[in-house]
Amino acid sequence: MYGTLVVNSWVGIHEGCDIKYSVNGSDGVYVTASGKAQPFEFFFDAEALRKFLELGGKALAEMDALAAKEEAEWDARERAELDQAAEQLA
Repeated sequence: MYGTLVVNSWVGIHEGCDIKYSVNGSDGVYVTASGKAQPFEFFFDAEALRKFLELGGKALAEMDALAAKEEAEWDARERAELDQAAEQLA
């Protein structure tokens, strides 16, 4: 019997996780992330790693822009609440 092998997994890598790499010649790298559970290992060939890092850079820039927007909205909301409290005291 022949078929298509489908493997699905989910990994959460958070601040504090131990992340290490091991270069496998000029054509690949193993990246291992571990914490309290069993380590999880990725293998990237060189071109896949380039693409992953390119997309990771774009994602990080988008996340930073969202964080800046959220911080500005939080600051504006906090200023409005302080202004409202000051008006109620006056």
